[in-house]
Amino acid sequence: MKEILQQFTTAFTREQKIDALAAFVRSMRPGSFSSAKYATLQLQEAIDTLEQDDELRFVFTKALYEIVESSRLVEFFTDSGVAVRNDFFTEFFARIRHKILPELVAENSLTRMFQTIFPFSNDSNWLCAIDDKVWADFFSMLVPIVNWHSEHLQKELSTAISMLSVRVAAAGLEKPIAMRLPVEVLAETFSEQAVATDSLLDALKAKELEDVDGLYQALRIRIKECFSALERLRVQSLGNGTSLEQTFLIRRLESQLFQMEMIASILFAENGFGIKELVSFFKRSVYYINNRYAVGELIHQNFSLLTYQIAEHKSKSGEHYITTGRKEFKDFFVASCKGGVIIAFVVLFKIFIHRSGANAFWEAILFSLNYAAGFIIIHVTHAALATKQPAMTASRIAASLDSKKGERNLYGLAIVVGQTSRSQIISFVGNLLIVFPLPFLFAYLISVVNGSVMVSEKEALHMLDGVNPTKTLAWLYAGFTGVFLFVSGIISGYWDNRVIYSQIPERIRQHPSLKQIISGKRLNSIANYVEHNLGALVGNFALGFFLGTAAFFGNIFGLPFDIRHITIAAGNYAIGILGAHHLITWHTYLVCFIGVLGIGFINFLVSFTLAFMVAVRSRGVELRNLPGFSNILFTYFKRFPADFIRPPKLARKEEDLL
Repeated sequence: MKEILQQFTTAFTREQKIDALAAFVRSMRPGSFSSAKYATLQLQEAIDTLEQDDELRFVFTKALYEIVESSRLVEFFTDSGVAVRNDFFTEFFARIRHKILPELVAENSLTRMFQTIFPFSNDSNWLCAIDDKVWADFFSMLVPIVNWHSEHLQKELSTAISMLSVRVAAAGLEKPIAMRLPVEVLAETFSEQAVATDSLLDALKAKELEDVDGLYQALRIRIKECFSALERLRVQSLGNGTSLEQTFLIRRLESQLFQMEMIASILFAENGFGIKELVSFFKRSVYYINNRYAVGELIHQNFSLLTYQIAEHKSKSGEHYITTGRKEFKDFFVASCKGGVIIAFVVLFKIFIHRSGANAFWEAILFSLNYAAGFIIIHVTHAALATKQPAMTASRIAASLDSKKGERNLYGLAIVVGQTSRSQIISFVGNLLIVFPLPFLFAYLISVVNGSVMVSEKEALHMLDGVNPTKTLAWLYAGFTGVFLFVSGIISGYWDNRVIYSQIPERIRQHPSLKQIISGKRLNSIANYVEHNLGALVGNFALGFFLGTAAFFGNIFGLPFDIRHITIAAGNYAIGILGAHHLITWHTYLVCFIGVLGIGFINFLVSFTLAFMVAVRSRGVELRNLPGFSNILFTYFKRFPADFIRPPKLARKEEDLL
């Protein structure tokens, strides 16, 4: 380590000093980027070496100081950890471009220096894993590394905070922010912080030091008011919906305000930027430099609130798919039977479409419209489709984690899982009790009346093979269908959120042309219907096209890509048995029947798992952070197994599981 540090004694130019610093960092970098043990030992050795050699410590400290003094700092302080562009998609595509071909950074920029000495995207992992105390010992030994009140640093930091202040004031007046906050809030927060910043910088420039402290405290108040306004906006979005654009702007403003707060503390606070703050600033800076072009980080940060909104709206929809009492249980069974009738006709119409002789493209379009019409009719008639439950109920289950005390309500979660289980089972039963015999009966009547079979023996065998997991990839296709069911639920939640955020119902009520041709009462009914149903209608339409075009695209690209939906598969199984009953054995009957049940199980498992993961993550909870839940659920099942099949006479309470 001493040999590496001695490189600073022969480093005279800025480039040589940065090269020596890069060599110092390389000596600490572990073989495994996530391992902190090696890096900690190397850093501790460097501390010991420098403490024992005063001359070497002076040379090392002087080199660091001269690097900072000769660097441009404005870009580093204004852009590190802050999205540079004004909207999400511009930033998203810019990061992709710059990941492939990085943008140019000035040679004397502090950003360039950090990129040189921490070139790997995982450098922040091992560096941040080193204990803060060790870093504090390192920086304490080198104090003063930087004279934060030098003329160069004051000029650079003053320019940086001035630029950030203007950007905050401008962004605070952007439509996604301004349309949701009262005018007086905008005037008294985002605009006033710019005035406070200018006043403080003017006092510093005029060397009116007696006024600086008071102006600094005023700026801190203005910054806190800006944070409060953004938090108010975030809370309002829980009821008013949000958009990716609004979420992006909120996070961008918060990052800029945080940078302003830090720069102000460096420039103006007495003892406001000590060793502890320096360590935090250093770690955060390396993390931001390493993630400057991180696309995944950008998505994760900005989709969190939007995902919560989507999951929350799906949660409200999911309440209709979970039964608690026995009357609801019976009503849901009837609704599922109604759904089975509708899907039975969807299966029959699909056969007629296939026999029409349309080319592959138009056949896929007609299949899609057939599916979409069926799903929409199910929604409009308040019928139920078993596989629509998982994507909706998963969000409702995640919502059961919420509690007024701020703790995770695992017992409430277990009860909702039991309610979901019995609702899902009765929904499957209701669908299959109708969707199997009705197509069979209809096909039989056609053969009796017309004297001809509805499908040929070849077509019947093909339909049976389609649900036979030993002859086709039926269960893999069922997994694809589960993904489509999940995505359609996301689309429904997104549009439910969008309807509220964009104030579509109110815009319909105030539409000047519609008000001339439709009565106020009727127009209000239309607006209410759109508010409560547009998301479901769009999601069902999308699901229809997902299912109808999957096989078409699979054939085009020569990929094993198709769909298997339990209700449609059950209808095909029924018609296939009728058309080829004298050609198949009982073994085929059984295997195909198991195939249909397996398709249903996989439909449910995939869509529910994906939806539950999104819903839980939207609440900031990792599945691994729910210790003991499996034991609670098992205890519940062991004590009240019937609850998972049918509702108890009296509603189950959390105390019953203790």
